[in-house]
Amino acid sequence: MTPSANQRSDSERVAVAVLAAGIGSRMKSATAKSLHPVAGVPIIERVIRAGLAIDPDQMVVVVSEGLIDLPDRLGMNGEFEATTQVYPYGTAGAVRSAFDHLAPAKWLVSLLGDSPLLTGDSVRELIDGARQTGSRVTILTCVLDDAQTYGRIERDTYGNARRIVEFKNDLAQLRSGPTEINSGIMVLDAVWAREALVRLKENAQAGELMLTDILEIAIEDMQPHDPWPIATVAGHPDIALGINDRTQLGVADAVIRQRVRAQLQRDGVTIVGADTVFIDETVRIGRDTTILPFSTITGSTFIGSDCQIGPNAVLHNAQIADRVVVKSSTVTDSTIGEGTDVGPYSHIRDGAEID
Repeated sequence: MTPSANQRSDSERVAVAVLAAGIGSRMKSATAKSLHPVAGVPIIERVIRAGLAIDPDQMVVVVSEGLIDLPDRLGMNGEFEATTQVYPYGTAGAVRSAFDHLAPAKWLVSLLGDSPLLTGDSVRELIDGARQTGSRVTILTCVLDDAQTYGRIERDTYGNARRIVEFKNDLAQLRSGPTEINSGIMVLDAVWAREALVRLKENAQAGELMLTDILEIAIEDMQPHDPWPIATVAGHPDIALGINDRTQLGVADAVIRQRVRAQLQRDGVTIVGADTVFIDETVRIGRDTTILPFSTITGSTFIGSDCQIGPNAVLHNAQIADRVVVKSSTVTDSTIGEGTDVGPYSHIRDGAEID
């Protein structure tokens, strides 16, 4: 059984660093990339909650200057600390910036702030893998049929992961077909990494400090009879999806919404024409309710049992009691009482209460 945060000794402490200082210019938006929602939840909040799932002793999120108030914005004061990146650009510089705010720990879990499909289970499997092997670097990898521009895991003849080969430095034939890639998420031996990062040199090709280059230092620091210092844990291919533009945002949103619909169906909700129904992850729906095609249900909406919603219904922050029918209507920031029929073609809003 893994000890909880308040039971761990200094030699067991776990810290989490979320790297989210990127500008996100390809989003072409006045809104910071990390605040764009995926199925109703900001990208960065999804990553933070995945990290919090392992009950870390401390979490630091490295952000741009405009997001230093991120805990306030997310309503998560006290759950993590936000800081800006003070070292040269690059993922390694971001981790060094996080270390400046972290108490001594045994493990540092480094997460990318633009990976909304990361789950708490994946992070838990990763830290468990690091504990089991004791490796200085443990990488969350996955196998993709199309490696695209992801870094490829290069292994030696013994199967040991030796380095991460970036797309522009790689041979096309080595990434053709199913390819093991670096998700960008890893666990570091924090005591060793704090010092090793100071020795890291700027990557000549990238012109920045790259966290992936720490693998070379881990191998250089090996002593005779040491176990191999780099381990990997295999994850689901979805975790590799990072958000850089609106197309990738749309892909992630579709994946999460499909998961939401599937979970609701397992919980006793009927969804007709599921591909035409859009439900935020923050929505709650009771058993034996039916959602009909072309309906959108978002925000903090709660729907009771034995309801019929749709077709063509739009609900946002709505509170719907049991046995309610909402047909071809919009309900926003309002409450509908038990057994009420709404619509067609009604627009209920601005705190209305319908009994």
